Amino acid sequence: MSTAVSHTAVVCEDDQVLAAALGSLLPAEGFRVLARVERGSDLLAAVREHDPAVLVVDAALLAGQGVGLLTE
Repeated sequence: MSTAVSHTAVVCEDDQVLAAALGSLLPAEGFRVLARVERGSDLLAAVREHDPAVLVVDAALLAGQGVGLLTE
């Protein structure tokens, strides 16, 4: 298990238990979580604000928005 933070991440997950687990797991693996959002509609704003190296996204939250949101 790594403790040195070398990457940044934004998490988009509406399940509170899974979001909390990711919030613990990612830092333990060297990721600094810059933002956690619960809706796909909030993802783009979080990415623009924080410019993370990695996105962790619940694909079901992108329903209706599709991959097009990720290409923005």
